[in-house]
Amino acid sequence: TNYQLLITTSQGERYESNAIQMTPISELSNLYAELTTNASDEEGIQIYVDSDNQNGDASYFRYEYEETYQIIAPNWYPYKPIFTNYEVLINTYDFIVDYDVEFILRPEEERFCYTTEKQKGILLTSTSNLTENRVTKFPIRFINKNDGIIRDRYSIIVKQYVQSIEAYSYYSVIKDLGNVESILSPSQPGFVVGNITSADTPEKKVIGYFDVSSVTEKRIFFNYFDFGLTPPPYLYDCEVIELDYNDNSIADQDRNDRYEIYRLMTRFPEFNVGFELVDIPIPEPNGIWTLVNPECGDCTSISSNIRPDFWED
Repeated sequence: TNYQLLITTSQGERYESNAIQMTPISELSNLYAELTTNASDEEGIQIYVDSDNQNGDASYFRYEYEETYQIIAPNWYPYKPIFTNYEVLINTYDFIVDYDVEFILRPEEERFCYTTEKQKGILLTSTSNLTENRVTKFPIRFINKNDGIIRDRYSIIVKQYVQSIEAYSYYSVIKDLGNVESILSPSQPGFVVGNITSADTPEKKVIGYFDVSSVTEKRIFFNYFDFGLTPPPYLYDCEVIELDYNDNSIADQDRNDRYEIYRLMTRFPEFNVGFELVDIPIPEPNGIWTLVNPECGDCTSISSNIRPDFWED
């Protein structure tokens, strides 16, 4: 079966691709991770794929991956303050604030989050010059052992596309241009001829490629301790601050800690989200309040708390 892409824009311009035939089916047979040291002498986890191709016509492959990692806020605390009746009392010698505080339970959904990221760059390989039509231990993704994305739990899904030699050649050129590190490089970026043309103006340059590929995919999960590693640091620096609720004055030539509590938890414009509690003398607010920046106390400030359907603990 041949496939062709036909496009008509809202301005009435027509574009069409060459007729493309579906590529042979080839299964991605194995997706796995190993502890290793890369060429830069970094220790970490290397993710590989194998593909044992029974169909001799499948020789050109492109890979895409999408990684999802869990984020558990390290300083999440089950209570949250609600401030009401805030007022400022200023006299000649001092700056005093007053407000009421009520503590409520926070939702667990602010503790566990999930971030999904797509790959950067193009991954290609070919078996055309090999004695066996088999992809063995092709590297997909390297993760340094100190990368915080494996601190809690990590998952990756890899898709294998079987390509024609024309599609493979097109992506190879795009990949080479994307790897240009300097304008002084012998390989200069320029127009890459694809297989889509203008039906109305044949000489018009059109960027793009229409590809029809068979695709298979696999997903794996792992944790840092599966490889005997120590926990990597959290993704963000945690700024833990202790403030004395009973300090409600600047007459001592120091900041007003009670005001700082209110300001940091309700009025922090840099993040547009307040600091979070780490510890508090409940039920009475008197005493030392311990606060932390939002990235470390509420994961929803930097990620999504929606658990993916595919996720496995």
